[in-house]
Amino acid sequence: MASFTFDPSTDAGAVRMALADIEEETSVFDDAMISAFLTRGGSVDGAIYLGAMARAAQAGRGTSARSESDQGGSMQIDDSHQAEHWLALASRYAHAKPGRRAGVISDGGRPWDHRRSR
Repeated sequence: MASFTFDPSTDAGAVRMALADIEEETSVFDDAMISAFLTRGGSVDGAIYLGAMARAAQAGRGTSARSESDQGGSMQIDDSHQAEHWLALASRYAHAKPGRRAGVISDGGRPWDHRRSR
C-alpha cells in the first residue's frame, strides 16, 4: 500500500492542501508522487503546478457524468468541469512551472540576447 502523510507545516503538506488531497481515504497522490512533484517542480509553487496538471489529465480521462448511491438514494454527478478547474489552478502557478526561468527566453538552448542579430 502506498504511503500517505499530511502535515500542513511541511512543503508536502502545503502541496496537498492546494491540491485538496488531505484525507488518506480519498487521496489521489501518495507521498512518493508529492515528493516527485516537489523535486521536479523545484518549489512548492512548481509542485502545485505539476499536481494540478496531473489532476487535469486524470479528470480529462474520466467520464463526464456518473451516478452514485447513498443510503437508498441516488444522485447524478457531472464531472465535466473537473479538468477546467485543475487547469485554472495550474494557470495560477504557471509562473513556477519547471524549466521556466523568469526573464529568460530560450533560443535553441541558449538564453535569448536581444543584441544578437539574426
